[in-house]
Amino acid sequence: MPGTALKTGNKKGNPKKFPWFRLELFSLLFLFLSLGCSTIGVKKLSLDKAYSTQRDVLGVIGSSYESLSERTRQTLRESDLAKVFTKSPTEAARTLHEEVLLEATDNRLFALAEIHSRLALSLGKLRKPEALGHHYLGAGYAFHFLMAHDGLAEGHGEWTNPEPVEKGVIPRHRKLQPQDIYDPRFIQACQLYNLNLSRLVREADRKTWTIKMRTGDGDFIVPIKSRHPRIPLSSLAQLTLCNELMVEGIETHHRSYGLGVPVVLETSDKPEVPFSNLHLGQPLLAGTAFLRFPDRIANLRLGHPSSIELNDPVSEPKIKISGRTIPLETDTTTVLASTLSRSGLEGLDYVGYLDASRIQDRYGLYLLEPYQKGKLPVVLVHGLLSSPITWTTLVNDLMADPDFRKKYQIWAYFYPTALPFIMPAADLRDKLLVTRHQLDPDMEDSALENMVLVGHSMGGLISRMLTVDSGDAFWGSLGSKPFADLEFPNEESRREVQRLFFFGKHPLVKRAIFCAAPFGGSTLSPSPLGRLAASVPMLPHQVRDLGAMIANLDPGLHKRMVNGYVPNSVELLNPKSPLLAALAQTKPIKVHWHAIAGKEPGQLGPIYRALLELNKKDIGDGVVSLESATHVDSESQVIVPAGHTGVHQHPLAVREIRRILKEHAIETILP
Repeated sequence: MPGTALKTGNKKGNPKKFPWFRLELFSLLFLFLSLGCSTIGVKKLSLDKAYSTQRDVLGVIGSSYESLSERTRQTLRESDLAKVFTKSPTEAARTLHEEVLLEATDNRLFALAEIHSRLALSLGKLRKPEALGHHYLGAGYAFHFLMAHDGLAEGHGEWTNPEPVEKGVIPRHRKLQPQDIYDPRFIQACQLYNLNLSRLVREADRKTWTIKMRTGDGDFIVPIKSRHPRIPLSSLAQLTLCNELMVEGIETHHRSYGLGVPVVLETSDKPEVPFSNLHLGQPLLAGTAFLRFPDRIANLRLGHPSSIELNDPVSEPKIKISGRTIPLETDTTTVLASTLSRSGLEGLDYVGYLDASRIQDRYGLYLLEPYQKGKLPVVLVHGLLSSPITWTTLVNDLMADPDFRKKYQIWAYFYPTALPFIMPAADLRDKLLVTRHQLDPDMEDSALENMVLVGHSMGGLISRMLTVDSGDAFWGSLGSKPFADLEFPNEESRREVQRLFFFGKHPLVKRAIFCAAPFGGSTLSPSPLGRLAASVPMLPHQVRDLGAMIANLDPGLHKRMVNGYVPNSVELLNPKSPLLAALAQTKPIKVHWHAIAGKEPGQLGPIYRALLELNKKDIGDGVVSLESATHVDSESQVIVPAGHTGVHQHPLAVREIRRILKEHAIETILP
């Protein structure tokens, strides 16, 4: 079935008219199960909104003497430059620069950073080359203020490597102390550096990846180069600053503090981009732009700039400068929202349920980021009436953890959720092996042999089916004849049925986390609302034809089918389902199981309760009872106060999943 097109039709193969009268009723199910869903994406901000924080950094915006901070005005007065600044701020800055070359005090460096930042903003678009020149100098002086060494400051501002100092002891003869936690200018200098650098990056020529600027000493060009291991500059198609995008549909925005400008990087559409069939469109990656200024402060104004580097904050969240470790500022949420907004997955959860043929070209396994050798895969398997979009909260929180990013990579499985769950389970078994061979044909990456499955709702059932041996349990639960006695019309049909009902524990999976999985079924299935939901989807004709063929070979199977036809996923979730009974007999084989269940916090109304025919003693998460969700031999069980659609998104569930993944990483021994 995975290799053939999915088409719909009646049992004679003719197109089936879509039941529009049922769609209106089925919309009630959407209303009940999708409350709280929102569109995920990013919105381009105007320049004023994107850089509204500059008022927080500089206070009053302007380049007049009165707009300067009190400490900068004091520095100008000490150098007798207050009146000079009033007449010509650029002349005052040049004179102050000359004094810095004689003695680079922290007061002078910070004053120059603030002055040039204000001059840049006052010029704006009117004189862009000059404005960019001031942005460059503003970032440069802020950089030197932040990187002030512990040795003497004389000597034309030239740095020397700091001498080793005993931990916890203040070094002797220390001249500059901007990094002291008591100096508020340290944080302000970080903000000035990032603000000015962001203005430079946004003006880069997208064809040459260079920035042209002008200072009083002449024109020069600052190039952009890539230190990102997965995006050479030659394949960089687009660079978007994260602070110019507003994230929509994700509640928590994860940013880390540090130096640098977080950006979203997009590769060009070239053949050398590997494994493009496994990506949600063109890969979008997190980057951080960083500019290392020359060690000699004198070179700031002489046209000897360094390149703006594009770093990978995922693999290298910190960098070293002159013996110091500097954290890079990161923004993983904006990159995730940008990726999902381009994925085309919004709305496909319902489409895939109603008509599997509509998503046949999207059915498969996806890598959230390009494959990275040595990182453990976490494979996310969504549930009924859902898609990989449902994992946004979990992915957002996990990707904000540097330790997780260092050790794990996230994959997501997307499938038509109306199919009997034994079918997407069989397809996932195959797709994991095919993907492993595609990514690692020489079988060198042992991390791919230690996968973790995380399944929500019906995705938990699918995940469990990859961690057990079937034996004869699944066929025996339906068929009345031994499989070996069946006379198939051809070998291909035999192999397909055998693939669905007879399988072993998947060799690549070592751990599974089940979130609100209905191991004991759900009262949703036989309820009025469940029967309505089960009447709507159109199963592909291949599925129905396969069921009819098996029923002809084994009349006893026909009696166990729903109305003589192949049951869909909703019907198979009936607590009396023979397949669920067969699954309940299976035990974990060299794999760890963990269960997370939900307990609805008393917000279900009487109409909802009546439609689902909920058990008053154990409503569980409103769809799956606690007994059903915990009916598994798990090593750990956690119950969170959440409804069914939010169990895997609840903070306590995220914390438990993070704990389990940390445990898995510790126990997994990789070469």
